[in-house]
Amino acid sequence: MRRTGWIGLLVVGMAAGFTGGLAIGRVRKPEVAGPREIVKVEREKPKTGDDGALIASLEKFRLALGERENRIAELEKQLAEVSSKLPAPLPPEEEKRRKEQEERRKRNERWTALYEKSKPLREKILQRRDKALREQGLTEVATLIQSGQAEEMVLGLMTLSNLWAFNLDKERFRPDVVEALRSEDAEVRQAALNCVNRLCSGEEQLRIALSMVSDPSHEIRMDAVSRLASLGGPERKEEVASALKALLQDEDKSVRNQAASQLRQEWGAGYDYGAELEDIMVELSRDEETRDAARGWLFERSPVTLRIAQLALETYDQDRGAYYALDLATRDLSEEAKPVVRDFLVRVTRDAIEPWERWRALDRLRNMGDPSVIPQLEEIARGPDAEGIEERLAKTIEQLRQKGSQER
Repeated sequence: MRRTGWIGLLVVGMAAGFTGGLAIGRVRKPEVAGPREIVKVEREKPKTGDDGALIASLEKFRLALGERENRIAELEKQLAEVSSKLPAPLPPEEEKRRKEQEERRKRNERWTALYEKSKPLREKILQRRDKALREQGLTEVATLIQSGQAEEMVLGLMTLSNLWAFNLDKERFRPDVVEALRSEDAEVRQAALNCVNRLCSGEEQLRIALSMVSDPSHEIRMDAVSRLASLGGPERKEEVASALKALLQDEDKSVRNQAASQLRQEWGAGYDYGAELEDIMVELSRDEETRDAARGWLFERSPVTLRIAQLALETYDQDRGAYYALDLATRDLSEEAKPVVRDFLVRVTRDAIEPWERWRALDRLRNMGDPSVIPQLEEIARGPDAEGIEERLAKTIEQLRQKGSQER
């Protein structure tokens, strides 16, 4: 081989080795990365047109909210004005009474309509020429009462109770009326009660009245009072007095009030249960609802007991019932009540402001005719309290002296 060829091969080998070394060096020695480049992300700004729409929408919402608040305030103001004109809510007792009055009004309207409806039927029975027509009418009445339908039963019973001048066949209708008294409908029971006076004996009426004391209807319980007072007698005194006490102590205030009122109005019709009822009536006389009726009943009783006299004087001191207290001396006074009434009249003569009360007190002292008050009246005559009554006072003293001389 030529010398020049050998030299060329050597040069090529060296070049290849240098190139391989460089490749190996690159593999063994990793490259160090340079600092990372921070990428900036910019938010996309809304366009100018989008900003205007959002602001306009918010402003529209704000205005609508303001209008709504103004409307609410206006409605609240109107509600307050209306509320101020409405009556205040009634207390429970008053509300109950209002409902009862409304129910009574509606019932009266129904009964008035039924009464008018019964007119043709009553005319059939009350006419005097056609006996067959009369019998037809009576049969219709019986059919109505036996129907089991509340409105028809009330119509039949109402017709029956209003046949005042007609001579009824009692045995024909009495069983149906007694059966109607057991109806679940209060109006049917009330209509049946209106018939018992004509169809039932006194003893049966009393039995019915005693059973009414526990009736669910407060109005029927009120109706029991007058019946018991007029139907009772000495032989049933204890039983009737017990029933009357129950009514005067009824849980329903309207029953208590009606019982006291009816007893005052109708007491003369029956046997006197006054001693048995006096304690209850004294309690009722202190109740706002029953006070006037109970006091009226108590102060009209005779003889006037010590308890009733003390109650009458109590009413005078409360500026109520002065008439009763000042007129006690005209009544039949018990021995225990006389000194209490006498001292009261002397006190009125001396201390009262109204001249008419002092004049009446002196008149009542003359009615009593008790000379023992002369020293007290003379003491009044010598002092300033005699002003305005000098003449009447002197006349009373003189008459009482004469009364004392006559008794001696």
